Amino acid sequence: MTLSLFAALFFSAEIVSADALSAAQRELEAVIETCYPDIDAESLIVPEISVDGVLSTMSIGLNGKTNAYVLNPQYLLCGDKSAGLCGTRGCDISIFAGEHRFVYTGWQPEKVNYGDHNLILLIQSGWACGMPINASRCFSILSWDDVVNNFDHHRGDP
Repeated sequence: MTLSLFAALFFSAEIVSADALSAAQRELEAVIETCYPDIDAESLIVPEISVDGVLSTMSIGLNGKTNAYVLNPQYLLCGDKSAGLCGTRGCDISIFAGEHRFVYTGWQPEKVNYGDHNLILLIQSGWACGMPINASRCFSILSWDDVVNNFDHHRGDP
């Protein structure tokens, strides 16, 4: 998939080939592999891996009828240490729903209810909204369009 620099830095959306849960589980397996990149057949010690919180579920869309699966590598522990997949701008977080995947760099998204709609609040560092100070937080909204079964991203200007 070819992405513009803007999409690569801020967010991207793509179609995944299987259902959302299967796609999220495949990505989880790929993320887990970062815990032991240098282990070979002669290694006897394999770090204990904790995936608690790495994959979570949210109900989104009109009346929360669609399940979204959030993969956040912030919570991946290799042995007793962080996997080191996040930085000062947050983590590359993937959200899967239907046949689609949405990716952004930031922190754990939060569900927000607006009338009958369940939305996802994306929390990002200021750079994602064009702010000169990286430490400033900015927010955008990810919604699920139940008619076309796809994500709709709404970003405010600073």
